[in-house]
Amino acid sequence: MHIVFSSQYDKLARLVKDFEPFRNLWVTASDWLRWHESWMNDPLMSIDAETVEKNVGDAYKTMHKSVKIFQEIPGELLAMDPPVNFWWYSWK
Repeated sequence: MHIVFSSQYDKLARLVKDFEPFRNLWVTASDWLRWHESWMNDPLMSIDAETVEKNVGDAYKTMHKSVKIFQEIPGELLAMDPPVNFWWYSWK
């Protein structure tokens, strides 16, 4: 009997890789909501412009990459593009 353990790890590695765009989108949306709350409600003096600029730039790159990746996936994920554009471009 020959048992191949590496194939199970290969499948796991593939699953992790395939899930990454979804994780990135989820984490970026979560971060954005937290940042937005802070930007709207914290004292203006406590907001660091350089940090905001970096966070917005990083979020933009992640969202742009996510939209491109999800456009390649058939199904309802294409429906996310207009809300993402509205959400993103209202701030950009």
